[in-house]
Amino acid sequence: LLREFIIDNQKCATVIMHPSLTLAEKRLAKEKAQLAEYKASLDECGIATLKAMNAELASWQDTEDTPEAIASLPRLSIEDIPDTVKPTPIEVCELGGARVIKHDIATSGIVYTDLFFDVSDADAEELVFFSLYNLLISNLPTDKHDALSLQREIKAALGSFDSRLTALTDGTTPKIYLQIGASALSNQRDKIPELISEILTHTVFEDNNAIRSIMRQNLISLEEAFTASGHHLAMARATASVSVESAVREYYGGYEAYVRFKAMERDFDRRIEEIKTKLRNIAKKYIERGRLTVSVTGQVDDEYLEKLAKVAIHSDKVTPVCQIKPLKKHREGIVIPAQVAFASAVGNLYYIGAEPYGSLDVVRTLVGFEFLWTNIRVRGGAYGAGMSAALNGNLSFYSYRDPSPATSLECYGRVADFIREFVREGGDLTKYVIGAAGDSDPIRTPRMRGAACTLRYLRGRDHEDAMRIRQELLSIDNDELLRLADIIEEVIGNGAVCVVGGKEKLESLDLDEILTI
Repeated sequence: LLREFIIDNQKCATVIMHPSLTLAEKRLAKEKAQLAEYKASLDECGIATLKAMNAELASWQDTEDTPEAIASLPRLSIEDIPDTVKPTPIEVCELGGARVIKHDIATSGIVYTDLFFDVSDADAEELVFFSLYNLLISNLPTDKHDALSLQREIKAALGSFDSRLTALTDGTTPKIYLQIGASALSNQRDKIPELISEILTHTVFEDNNAIRSIMRQNLISLEEAFTASGHHLAMARATASVSVESAVREYYGGYEAYVRFKAMERDFDRRIEEIKTKLRNIAKKYIERGRLTVSVTGQVDDEYLEKLAKVAIHSDKVTPVCQIKPLKKHREGIVIPAQVAFASAVGNLYYIGAEPYGSLDVVRTLVGFEFLWTNIRVRGGAYGAGMSAALNGNLSFYSYRDPSPATSLECYGRVADFIREFVREGGDLTKYVIGAAGDSDPIRTPRMRGAACTLRYLRGRDHEDAMRIRQELLSIDNDELLRLADIIEEVIGNGAVCVVGGKEKLESLDLDEILTI
């Protein structure tokens, strides 16, 4: 059947799809015409009936659940929540000229390995080339394998292989790492340093067509992500103006990276030699043992760790200093082909002399499910809304597929007042504490436990910090809520705004600048 219908089948059809620049406007015009026709068909009684139905809906939305309905829900108590965080074994040492982090955890015979090269001294223009570098390596040939053979080697020997740029904040000091991750069964573990070494130091950046193709694929992926997950774009863009860590991510994989990728792709033939030189220089400049931190989860010996260290050329220990600065802080919009919007308002705790607190996780749950859900999702008609509080100090509010971004931005400004009102009315925090506790301590696989512990260490934090955050989460009271309300008000008042959405939506807002994709 395969031979008859596919291999030897001479019949084929070509389907060409042409995108329309006016389809959205035509659909909107059709919808407006249908509504106008329907309205014209109604008499006064029909219009009065619709108004009554809407009033009844609004009344239902504003009505609290009855005590009987609330009491019917099964629930845990605070006493049911463990007040400790399970520690992850960690041992840190120097071996072969590299810093080594070991997590001796039972992994069912799998070795999980991550190599972190400190590239904090990379400038903003270099970061987009790190993005391209990570897209290309393992997809281009090396001195030893063509691209297809290399892929076969990776899939035959490794359980996973990935590369990315990781930005972390150690206190208030930003760090940037080129992170290479791989896993393998214990009896295949030596393939990890062997293949990583080949990929990092022997990739051949000569296939212009492959480089152009992968660059175009990435541009399309970014555009699709911007439209489908505009809330991520909005938060990432806004936090880039209040956090160096977020600015790094913006230059590496956000709107700033997209603009640079687009310029490179548009001028590809003229710039290709410059691009290839930049890619080769990444390995020459940054793949050094003095920049390397090795993290391994599983049972391994020193011989394996020394092989990992030898992936990079020997060099003196260095402590690069990050030169990246946050973007200009303002109210910004990014146009996408959509009739809805994604609205975000953000700030950073460190900017006002505060720091991340475990109790903010409880506030995140309270504000998200009570205030934002009710006002933005239920009343405003958005598909979703929420609050985020990150360990790097970023505090973010967002809406998802939002027909009324102006209303959402106004809601963010009333969050602190909502918290104060909640305290005045004697609201019960129990379910929000329980929800936040569940979110903060999910079930993790051995690999996830090792990865989380390594990232915590690289942030300059330890298990005691995790325990402190847990205790802050569980011990929150009204005084702490009021203190956090003041902090949130100040943080957002000194923060930034980004709204991603249709052009008409953005032009109706008071924005300093509107960008396009």
